[in-house]
Amino acid sequence: MADTGKAPEIPAGLQQYDSYATDPKYQKYFTIGWTSALGAFLLFKLAGLFIRRRSKIWAFISSVGLWSLPGLSLTVGQLLVIILYTVGVLACLTTRAKLEENPNRAGFLALAQLPPIFVLGAFKSAPTALAPPGKHAASFLAHFTYEKLSPYHRYAGRVFFLCAAIHGGMWINNHLKYDQQILGAGKETTGVAAFGLVCVLLLSSVKPVRKWAYEVFYIIHILSVPAFLVTISYHTPYARPWVYPPAAFWLGDLVLRMVRGTWVGQVELSVQGDITVVNMPTFTRPIQPGQHVRVSLFIPTLGFRDAWYTPGHPVTVIPTARGAVLSMKGTGGWTRAVSDYARFVSPPSEPKPVPDIEEDCVDKPQGQTASRMTVLALLSAHPTGGVALPRPFASYTDVFCMTGGSGASFALSLARSLRSARRAEVVWCVRSFGSIIPLAPYLARLTQGGANVHITIYVTCLCQPELIPHIPNCDVVLWDGIGDSGRPSVGSLVKQFVGEVDGKEGETSVAILAAGPRSLVAEAGNAVARLRAAGPVVEVGYHGEVFDL
Repeated sequence: MADTGKAPEIPAGLQQYDSYATDPKYQKYFTIGWTSALGAFLLFKLAGLFIRRRSKIWAFISSVGLWSLPGLSLTVGQLLVIILYTVGVLACLTTRAKLEENPNRAGFLALAQLPPIFVLGAFKSAPTALAPPGKHAASFLAHFTYEKLSPYHRYAGRVFFLCAAIHGGMWINNHLKYDQQILGAGKETTGVAAFGLVCVLLLSSVKPVRKWAYEVFYIIHILSVPAFLVTISYHTPYARPWVYPPAAFWLGDLVLRMVRGTWVGQVELSVQGDITVVNMPTFTRPIQPGQHVRVSLFIPTLGFRDAWYTPGHPVTVIPTARGAVLSMKGTGGWTRAVSDYARFVSPPSEPKPVPDIEEDCVDKPQGQTASRMTVLALLSAHPTGGVALPRPFASYTDVFCMTGGSGASFALSLARSLRSARRAEVVWCVRSFGSIIPLAPYLARLTQGGANVHITIYVTCLCQPELIPHIPNCDVVLWDGIGDSGRPSVGSLVKQFVGEVDGKEGETSVAILAAGPRSLVAEAGNAVARLRAAGPVVEVGYHGEVFDL
């Protein structure tokens, strides 16, 4: 047979684009990118537990990351991470891609984002539950709790939706352009169904739904996530390798939630003003400073929605000599329902005359009687969260804790660590004395345990100061509301405290903590950023905890 030579090759410019051979490569590029970045971040945080960084360059870089931009609920550091993530996805999406002819690249990139989304979402409460004993482990894993990972989880989900919308929208456009049937064939039908589930997840995740109907958001996620994973697996076999890890994360999180649930039994509710205190004498779990539990109270008369709050409401744990105490402010929804039930259903104990309250008082205490009742409670067996500082909390010599509203419970949870510090200053901004009275015994115990702990309470509407019980080493200041925020300048208080401890003998390191409304925490973060940018005169660690969804 005659040799006809080598078969002719089609020039690269004329070859048909093979998305199933080319696009999976960019899935791998994206996966290598985000896993490498995550690994580098973990090593950096782990090294920070043992190595002090005092250089001017590091002080400036860390200060930039703490700044909060006006109108945004993100710091500059969080915003940079989100921008880098988005740029990485867009680079993999558009490089040598022909999306108009074949939009599969967007679908492949959407699948590649499932593992990081589920890592950030499913295990947001798992690390501290699995933490080995030791202060270094607790300090390290506190960086990976819900309030730290939630912004990244939400924005990664939005970028995922963008890729899914590009993929689905362009395929539908091509079908309409060439007069092809959209629904009917298995691939197209499952694709539309999967995209519909993605839209349901996105719409149920907007802030108004999370804030006013968190149970709806939670239940929709529990039902829609497995439905989406199954549907996308039927849509294309290329999805299955990217579905198995998220499914394992999701199932592991559900199992961990069930295993961590434990009956605490009967707990006592007492309500005074807008503060509800839950006394748990049988709670014996070890608690790290600043950790919280998720609590469900079984109160049949509230109805199913409020009696059994499906995901459990997060509440900071206040350790006591016997068990622990939870403090909740009835601001709305579940906390308001529990407060109303404890106030109006339980029999009052030794009622006292209620003095006249000024008409302009913001939070009028609804009687000085502490209504008490006993209910059943279900709590997470292992507290989660904690203080996320660059180094272990106990290694700092001085502590400044700025709290607002219900953030006082966060300060009380730090009692043991505050007493062991060389100097600890707790500042609490509150609207009226009605919020001080229920927590006065716990504030008194905090200061009685050590003369180094001082509390300053700024009250915007004091009303009747004679009703405030005596708290050792505590100053109650009537604040006239001067300033844009209606409270004292957090920056001035932080700068004053750091200046006072800087002149003391020996090595000085200051832990700045902030808990409460987002505006207060953002102001505290900006204050620490200014200190770090000025130079590493004193080592300053910062932890902020926003009481928000």
